[in-house]
Amino acid sequence: MPIYNLPKNTSTGLKRNGGTFLWTDESKIFLFGSKGHRQFVRRPPNSEFKPQYTVKTVKHGGASIMIWACFSYYGVGPIYRIPGIMDQFAYVKILEEVMLLYAEEDMPLKWLFQQDNDPKHTSKLVVPNQQN
Repeated sequence: MPIYNLPKNTSTGLKRNGGTFLWTDESKIFLFGSKGHRQFVRRPPNSEFKPQYTVKTVKHGGASIMIWACFSYYGVGPIYRIPGIMDQFAYVKILEEVMLLYAEEDMPLKWLFQQDNDPKHTSKLVVPNQQN
């Protein structure tokens, strides 16, 4: 996938050149706290067990959801909740059913698709579909 150099002056440059880019990414959102980050609580002395100075936790981290979204100069696209685990087949389905509908309605006739190099984005199933 080619790398595009965006202009240094983003206030006018994004409108001219960046207006044809469509960026996408997926993210995992933890419903209770965050995974792997320590939390610190500031409290007065001798107030360790007062409820207003404690952090509520859930055993084994609780639940999480996976979402996919896209955005461009023209606005934010739909946010799609990914059911289960996302693999290359689910990614192609999202591109065909969610991303292309947004791009056809809200993007100019010619646009460039940007994504990161996640293995499911560069699989043999996904790459031929992106060149159409």
